[in-house]
Amino acid sequence: LVVAGETRFRAQRDSTGIGWLLTYPLDRQANDWRLNDLLTALAQLRVEDFVADAEDILSLNVVDYGFASPQLRMVLHMGAGESVFVEVVESQGAVYARRADVPAIFAVPQQSLQDLSPTLDEVSTLVADVVTNAGNQTQQLTPPESSAQ
Repeated sequence: LVVAGETRFRAQRDSTGIGWLLTYPLDRQANDWRLNDLLTALAQLRVEDFVADAEDILSLNVVDYGFASPQLRMVLHMGAGESVFVEVVESQGAVYARRADVPAIFAVPQQSLQDLSPTLDEVSTLVADVVTNAGNQTQQLTPPESSAQ
C-alpha cells in the first residue's frame, strides 16, 4: 500500500492462505482481520458516478482528476502473473478511483480514501525486542499492549 507516494506496508498471504505476513516492514506482525477488512472495503468500493472514460488507457486524461500524484495506490497480485492496480485521489472536492487496466475514472464516496488507507499501526503490531544469545540474534514476539478505551 502506497499512501502519498510513500510505501506504508506490503503484505502477502501466509502459507495457510488464510492469514497474512508483512513483507515490509519486517519488524511488524500482520493483523489478519484488518487486512481482510481492507480487501473487503476495496471489493465493496461503490461507484457513485462515471466521470471520464476513453477508448484506451493512453487516451484517458488522468491528470485533470489528480492522478498524476495519487494519494493512494494499491497493487494486488492475484497469482498466475495477474496484478490489479488501483489508485484513489481527492481532487476538486471529490474522491476519484481508477484501475490502471480500465480506461475510466469513477467518483466514489468521500470516506473511501480513509477506508482504503489504514495506518501501519492499524494493520500490524510491532515485533518485540531483538534478543542476543551468544552472538546469535533471534526475534521474540510480544502481544500488543492493550489500550484503555
